[in-house]
Amino acid sequence: MAIIDTDKIIINKTIIGITCNVCGGNLKSREKKKLAQKVINVVTLGKVNMLQYECENCKRHFLLM
Repeated sequence: MAIIDTDKIIINKTIIGITCNVCGGNLKSREKKKLAQKVINVVTLGKVNMLQYECENCKRHFLLM
């Protein structure tokens, strides 16, 4: 019987169908919010949901509405 170390398992949510404009890599979600995302949420009173993603290959950041 095998022993699985669950502390070393990392799961990243990747978005299927949306790729990076520069390198064509997959986008994964980021939990850290940018200042622009916080300002847009305050101005629109939370009606616009901004999601932040990062490319797995080139590490560029994208804000999606």
